[in-house]
Amino acid sequence: MDITKDKCTICNETNFSKIQYGNHLNKINRTYIKHSIASIILPILRLFHSRYYNWLSMKMLFSPFFHIMKCNFCGYGKYGRQISSVLVEKYYNTVYWNAAGLPSAMWHQEALYLENPRANGQYHCVYEWIKQYDELNILEIGAGSALFSRVLKHKHSREVHLSAIEPGNGWHSYYASIGISLLAKYFPFESSQKFHYIHTSHWFEHVLDIDGALNVIRGILVENGLLFIEVPNCNDEYFLLDTGDTPHIHFFTKKSLCILLENNGFKTLTIDEYGLTNREEY
Repeated sequence: MDITKDKCTICNETNFSKIQYGNHLNKINRTYIKHSIASIILPILRLFHSRYYNWLSMKMLFSPFFHIMKCNFCGYGKYGRQISSVLVEKYYNTVYWNAAGLPSAMWHQEALYLENPRANGQYHCVYEWIKQYDELNILEIGAGSALFSRVLKHKHSREVHLSAIEPGNGWHSYYASIGISLLAKYFPFESSQKFHYIHTSHWFEHVLDIDGALNVIRGILVENGLLFIEVPNCNDEYFLLDTGDTPHIHFFTKKSLCILLENNGFKTLTIDEYGLTNREEY
């Protein structure tokens, strides 16, 4: 949602709702209490040049003191705070839970990926489209443990080349050990390579510029290449629950995601909702 224009950047409708970030029910919940206390402590830490100041300021980047602007037509929502790319990178380098990687003793355990429900579920979703390729050049963005890529390489009967983009330093030795090429820490990046398939799992909701990201992705896909996007299902039920939003910037529904992709030159082959409903998970 472009707040300055008061219209949805995906569908251009002007009817939207304002929802408190991380506090959908607008009550004094744990998130609100923690950020209230932190807002008192932060100026004191800054005054004394404490080494904890930067850490706490990053923790405050996604705050219930700001709102999500949610389109009432397509359902797309966006965090209302203006954040620079420098701060986003700093956040993921300092406080994000996924930065440390896995213990090396787990790296070569097949059960790590072959028994992972999400990775295997994603594989079954895309198998019908990727089985056509004799050779697969795959890029996983925001890869983390890259479990999907490992499942695919294990199950695909033909040659597979794996690449990743991942900011967390804890994953880099892991990739080298299991044969995944680390192309960059951050997206977008410059690439002369083309990919048959690009995989994004719970990454797209963290991107600052979604149209810009899709434009770069389209440019590095082969003709008729495949893009997989998995995001949280932020339907009406999601905003009726006191769920946590951190550190999501964008909030998608099936409708808004389809419109966004079509606006950016993609064709939706399939889209669906999987797993527990928001209420069941909450």
